[in-house]
Parts: sequence; C-alpha cells; structure tokens
Amino acid sequence: MTTTANLALPYIEPNQAQKHVTLNTALGMLDAVIQIGVRSRSIVAPPLNPRNGERFIPASEAEAAWAGHVGEMAIYQDGAWSFIPPQGGWLVFVEDENALIVRDGSSWRNVIASALNPIGQIGINATASAINRLTVSSDATLFDHDGEGHQLKLNKVNTGETTSCLFQSGYSGRAEVGLIDTDDLSFKVSSNGIDFETALTLKTDTGFAGLGTDVPASRLHVQQDHDARLTIDTVQSGAGGGFDILNSTDGQNWRVTGSPSNFKVRDHTAMLDKFLVMPGASGIGAIMNTPRFGIGTTSPTAQLHVNGPVRIGAYAKANLPDAATTGAGAIVLVTDEASGVVLAFSDGAQWRRVTDRATVA
Repeated sequence: MTTTANLALPYIEPNQAQKHVTLNTALGMLDAVIQIGVRSRSIVAPPLNPRNGERFIPASEAEAAWAGHVGEMAIYQDGAWSFIPPQGGWLVFVEDENALIVRDGSSWRNVIASALNPIGQIGINATASAINRLTVSSDATLFDHDGEGHQLKLNKVNTGETTSCLFQSGYSGRAEVGLIDTDDLSFKVSSNGIDFETALTLKTDTGFAGLGTDVPASRLHVQQDHDARLTIDTVQSGAGGGFDILNSTDGQNWRVTGSPSNFKVRDHTAMLDKFLVMPGASGIGAIMNTPRFGIGTTSPTAQLHVNGPVRIGAYAKANLPDAATTGAGAIVLVTDEASGVVLAFSDGAQWRRVTDRATVA
C-alpha cells in the first residue's frame, strides 16, 4: 500500500528520494480535512482572490477550475486549487449557512435537519412522551408566516375519530373545540374535565348552527330542556334592543324592538307590507299599513274588521265600569237589566241601552 486506508495520505517509501515532498503533501491534506470548515457550498466558480487555505464545496454545474469536482473539497493552497473527494461520515461546517453538514456517501445532508426529520419525540424545555410526542413548556408559542399566510393543520383518520384543541386548567379539560367524533365543528365545555356539554355545533353539510343541539334544523337553532330562549340585553338606561328579519335580495326588513316604554314589530323599510298572524297554514289576522286591523281576515276593509262573532265583556249593573273612564263609544253587555240582557254603550258620561238609548239604571 502506498496510501493510508481512510484519508489516502501518501506513505514515505523506503529509500525514497525527496521524502519531504511526500511528507508535505500529506500534511497539506491533513490541514485540509481536519476540523473542516468551508466558506460556502452554493457557488459554482472559484472566487477571484481566494486566501491561502480557503476551502469550498463546488456547487452543481461547477465551472472553470472547479469543473468536474461537484461536491468535493476544493482547497486553495500555494496558488493553486486541489481537490479531495469526501468520504462517508465526514462533517463539515458551512460558514455562510451557519450549518453543520455530513457526507452520507453520495451527497451532503444538514446534520440537524436530518436528525429532526423524522424524529420520534421532541421536548422543548420539557420531556416528551409516547402520547405527547411534541412537548413545549413556554410562556408563549409563535407560528409565524414565511412570506404570506400560515395554516395550522390537524388531521384525523376518519369521521368517527377526533381532532381538536383541548383547553385545560391544572391538566383538567375545561373546553374542547374541533371535529369531535364527527366531521361537524363542535364547541364543548366542562366543569370537571370528565363531563362535556356541547355549547355550539356547526354543521359541515348545511352551515347551520345549533345552540344546545347537534342537529340544527335552521341557520340558528336553539334547544333547551325547558324555557329555551335567546336574551337580548341592552344595559343603557332607557335604551331598547331587538332584531331584524330581512330579505337582502328584495330589500325587505321587518324589525322587532322592545324598550322600557313599548314593544314594536314594524316594516322597517317602509315597503307597506301587511303583518300577518298565522298560527296555521292560513292567516287569521292582519295589520295593514292603512292602518287597518283584521281578525279572521287578512284583507280588512275597515279600521277594525272582524270576520265572525265578537264577544264583549258582560257585567251586572252594579259592576259596570265607569262610563266616563271607559270613554264614549265603549260597548258592554248588561246581564240584569229589567227588560233582559241588553247591549249598552257609553256616551262619555253614562251607559245607555242600544235599543232605546235609555240610561241603564
């Protein structure tokens, strides 16, 4: 053998002339490959004014003096470039990347990136486990963009499994948000970390939202065991609250409002549409924009239009309300008038029988 097995350093042969040349060559090679640090591995041509001893790894498509030496060690010594083919396991520090790379036999790989991709567990200021393979103990965690936006992806194998974010207090769950046992988005809460109540469900197939139900039948569906309701609370004294029912395509808007002084349902867009009372398939009443009010009809022709019998209050004479307070035009049924049951009206001062205008006495 004329060279060493690993670094191919030349041996000094017996009776060899100019032994110093061989020794100096070996020392130069050792100087090049021990504690290796290269300036760069991303340039394709030699720099114009290299320093003696500077080292590079020629990049792909290397040219000029580096042509044919892609991936090798290029060393500038004594005014010329020499090249050493790297061997598997060599470690090199790349200055312009601030990275440590290793030769795997055919290419260079980043040591840290190779060690981390893939890696079974990683703990940052904490100890990872078989369940929590990534564990971070920190006051905050930042996932930043790399030029534009950023997405955090949580994936599960199928519909019946769970992918979620669990919020804990003392390692006991208090809230969970995600695709929990279904593909619908759920918001769940718990007071003990064991029993979770579904506060909100968003259906993936319809976009419907359910409060207290996981099968909402409308855009917003509120369900409760008893006394189900929505609360609209205005805290400023004297102010009211309400909600709008609108058709943004047709420009129609019904507004329902309440205040300390009144409750209103009105056509807020002034399109003069009627307000119908419809407990079934057909309307039993209507409030017109004229204004007219219909009972038993949705097309009233008078201020008050009743399509059917009308039942008014029945009183014994001794129990009649005050005619002046009730006001002129009020009508009652008197049950114990001497001539029999009779209708009576108020003239603003007293009650009179409609049959003969005589005073009820």
